[in-house]
Amino acid sequence: MLRRVRERAGLTLDEAAEASGISKPVLSKTERGERAARVTELLPLATAYGVTAEQIVAESAADPEVQVARDQ
Repeated sequence: MLRRVRERAGLTLDEAAEASGISKPVLSKTERGERAARVTELLPLATAYGVTAEQIVAESAADPEVQVARDQ
């Protein structure tokens, strides 16, 4: 899901990492579903992608492959 948003923004993974301040390996793992995106990462990603954090959350909620991880 995050990859689709990044690609719609016309950014490479390197460009997205630089623009968001999130390391390329972390962003790559997040896009592949190997780690959950943190709430603190949503605003920098949204800013880099030219969307709102709410749009990222809404798109995530609509994606059946996205699972929400909650701290217990």
